[in-house]
This record gives sequence, C-alpha cells and structure tokens, in this order.
Amino acid sequence: MVAPAMLSVFTLLVGDPQSGQEPPTITVTGFGEVRLPPDLAVLRFGVATRASSAAAAAGESSRRVRAITDTLRAWGLAPELVEPVALEVRTNEDPSAGRLVDYEARTTIGVRLRQLERLGPLVDLALAQGATSVPSVRFESDTVVAAERAALTQAFRDAEASAQAVTAAAGRALGALIELRVEPDYRQEFEDYDLPDYGGPRRVVKREVLVTARLTARWAIGPTR
Repeated sequence: MVAPAMLSVFTLLVGDPQSGQEPPTITVTGFGEVRLPPDLAVLRFGVATRASSAAAAAGESSRRVRAITDTLRAWGLAPELVEPVALEVRTNEDPSAGRLVDYEARTTIGVRLRQLERLGPLVDLALAQGATSVPSVRFESDTVVAAERAALTQAFRDAEASAQAVTAAAGRALGALIELRVEPDYRQEFEDYDLPDYGGPRRVVKREVLVTARLTARWAIGPTR
C-alpha cells in the first residue's frame, strides 16, 4: 500500500540576471513512503537467572536456553532458529550494606518466523520453557527493494509538484533540473513486547513495514510570465 507523501520543504531563490548574480533556482525536499505487509517476524527472547555464584547463574541460564531451543526446534523452527546471540553475567550488590547479593546471568535468543499466525503461540511456548522477557519483535518484508524504489519515485514527484506550484504562484516557469540529491531513509517499525501481569495467551499485532525515502532537488526558474 502506498501512503500519501508528506509536505515538501522548499527554498526559492530569485536573482536578477542583469546584476551578475546566479540565475534563480528553487530547491525542494520531497518525501515518499510505502507500507508493506510483513513476511517475517524477528524476535528476541531474554533469559535471566540469578544464583549465589557466577557459574551457577550461567549454568541455569544455559539449561533454560537449551530447553527453549530444543522445544522450538521440535515445534518445527529449526531452519528459522537463531542461536543465542549474547551472554552476560554480572553482580547484584546491596549498596547500603556494602555486600554482594548474588550473580545474574542474561542470555538473548533470536528467532525468525515466517508463519506469522504462530507468533503468539511461539511467545507462549518460549515463556513456558524459561524465557523471562521478549525485548523486541521486528517485522520485515521480502519486497523492500522494490518498495524503496517506489518511495523514491513518489518523493521525486512530490518535490516536482511542489516546485511547479511555487514557481507558478510566483509567476515563473519551472526550468531544467540542476541538482538531485537522494537520501533514502529505510525504516522499520518495532514493537516493544511488555509481558502482562495476568495469565492467558499473548497476542502480538502484525505491524506494517514502513519504507520511506527523501530527496532534495534543485531546478532553474524560467523568466517571468
């Protein structure tokens, strides 16, 4: 789905050709965006464990990670499962008492999922096997390249239409294109997944993938009509 372009930003410089100044120009920034249905969800699960020693905390974290990955592979996610991407062990201290309380191990697991209708059950399954958080759910599309080109086309048309409108209002004609600076700005929407305090199945709403583009164009301005 193609969304309407945003308002352009422009600068009109009108000079006097007989004074030796540069010919008049108009510089316009155009915007374009395309929204795509998602084809893929990329999730990250966090596993946090605490124990009296660093080894015990890391060992419990490893046990939970194995339980999660084994269960997800058995669920049919072997080709899409990403191995743990981070492991951190740190101390928890009581500043007022000046003593060590315990050790905390944190592991992050990445998962890629194309069956988006299974997203909610997948989250439930990982939490049941020991995951303690879902820091992020990101949605991606397989047609981003084509969408970025469409957004750039939309951005140029937006800039050109604004330039024509302004020069016409000033009683001038739009001349030749002098400069074109493309600044593609590809973005994706993220969803922070906060675990509710109550039980029941989790629901993750599919987000559109937003592709945006921006460019700045400069045209010569023709003589007064």
